[in-house]
Amino acid sequence: MGHVNGNLNLSRAIGDMKFKQNKFLPPDKQILTANPDINIVELCDVDEFIVLACDGIWDCMSSQQLVDFIREHIDTVSTKQFNTICPFENCKHHLRITFGLSLAIAHADVVLAICFLETE
Repeated sequence: MGHVNGNLNLSRAIGDMKFKQNKFLPPDKQILTANPDINIVELCDVDEFIVLACDGIWDCMSSQQLVDFIREHIDTVSTKQFNTICPFENCKHHLRITFGLSLAIAHADVVLAICFLETE
């Protein structure tokens, strides 16, 4: 993912009003816009969870690496127990060790949201 004017990482564009206030341009022509890209994806029976993560995660691992990491940490417990087994600091520690996150990234805001899908 690139940067806006060499300054702002695109995944951090919520807020950042200085990039959205050119009075001579309509909202859709600003450097940044609040209009999201929306993709509709039909879920399959084999889908286990949906992940929403910040650039600190995606900068250092692929989608498959993150899926494997999540599976490794929930393999022996129910999804309801996952938050007590792998709280934020513990997950960040494992991500740093497993994928070599730098200390700067490991101390930054790292956001990972997992929505577990119901299984029969």
